[in-house]
Amino acid sequence: MLQLRKKNNFRKTLLFGLCCFVSSFTPFTDFMPVQMSEVQAAVPDHPQLNINWNVNIETVYIIAHLSHFYPAREDAHPLFKEVEKDFSAFAQHPAVLHAAQLMESGLTYDRFAIFPLYFSPLPEGRQLNTFKESLLKIAPQAEFLQWWHEIKDFHREAGVDTWLKRHQAFYQRSNQELHQALPKQDIIAMHESYHRKKFKAYQLYFSPLLLPVGGNYGPSITNSKGESTVYQLLGPSFDETKNQWFFGHSEDILYLMLHEFGHSFCNPVLDSNESTLYRYYYLFLPLQAQMRRQGYSNWASVNYELLNRSVHARLLLKYYGKEAYEKHLQEEENNGFVFIRHFAKRLAEFEKNTQKYPHLESFYPELIQEFKHFTVGITEIPQASLGLWAREEKGHIKIDGMDKIGAGFLSGIQDGDILLSIDGQAIQKTKQLEALMEAWSTYPVGKQLRFKILRENQEKEIMVTKELAKEIAVLEIKQ
Repeated sequence: MLQLRKKNNFRKTLLFGLCCFVSSFTPFTDFMPVQMSEVQAAVPDHPQLNINWNVNIETVYIIAHLSHFYPAREDAHPLFKEVEKDFSAFAQHPAVLHAAQLMESGLTYDRFAIFPLYFSPLPEGRQLNTFKESLLKIAPQAEFLQWWHEIKDFHREAGVDTWLKRHQAFYQRSNQELHQALPKQDIIAMHESYHRKKFKAYQLYFSPLLLPVGGNYGPSITNSKGESTVYQLLGPSFDETKNQWFFGHSEDILYLMLHEFGHSFCNPVLDSNESTLYRYYYLFLPLQAQMRRQGYSNWASVNYELLNRSVHARLLLKYYGKEAYEKHLQEEENNGFVFIRHFAKRLAEFEKNTQKYPHLESFYPELIQEFKHFTVGITEIPQASLGLWAREEKGHIKIDGMDKIGAGFLSGIQDGDILLSIDGQAIQKTKQLEALMEAWSTYPVGKQLRFKILRENQEKEIMVTKELAKEIAVLEIKQ
């Protein structure tokens, strides 16, 4: 999965899954939310790609929103508020209560996104393929089928089709925006050429309702014949100039098509090399806090991302030039993927030796030797982050997350504080705080900022100081 944040569409991250039923895009002149057309779309420059919305996806994310598993955000897409208003009478529906239980058990992010794709479009909702083992580790098949039965009841009783039909103008406009913003290059052909493999079909579903806000996913499902369909679930981007969400951000769409479709090509490579990979688990320990904030809770998930983003870099180099390649590497290093430059450079060997390495699986044991260029040690560096997360709530900025080794927490700011001003400047939007957090890395050691906060109805001033900090870090071994 990859998550886009509002601020300059800043990219965070995630992954997985697949299905033999593929519903292709149809023009919206005959828009019927109760059905999914099976007429193949003609997508210029992307002949293998089908684009549409999916009634199953919209239904389960309406249910997810009503469960309140993910905290509500005032800056979310306007349709979320309509969901809350229009479906409030169904907040205690069995499908909603069961969804909350399953999400507490781990049915989140990509695993939640893939579930409705195992079934034909509602209201029929017939199971088409067997569930992946990764789903059945969360709950037994019987429980998932019971939940799906409740989802079908919710879809009928809550009038989801009627609600979607009422919003047909939005879906039509979103479809047009997306088509106009598609990259000219055939992204599917780029992946197939690089990986030297193909899948049965490629389906892009767009949705304004994906959770958490800003989430994007790349699941796949394999049928009983071993044929795989690769999906991309695409959420909207935020246009700060117009202060609105939309599906027409060409840079984000290019990034997400490279990233999310890439997971279905890259993830199986790691699955067959996991035991070797875990020889280098110690390298994860200094990175785990930063990685977990992005949704990568273990060494395997970090490496799914590392390989995918390294291949992404190579595709940018080949099709978009060195400047795009370097920019991508720098962004991913800033995100904590400290090994990516070594991996991307080593992939050139795979590209040149097609006979020796017929596919990426055969080259991966060589690629992970790059971990030998790194070790773990203690280093002293300037605090890189304020370590604060915040949301807009009732006209205020409320701190709702803290990095315990960040400058904010160490200086005395607490979770739940209302942020009033910084150095005398009123803070009323999260983007103001995000801009300050980006600038923090450029400040010298000793720099101080005066935070005025409201805590338990009392105003307080706290001086936040940038200091040198000792930390366990991944260090490159210099030759």
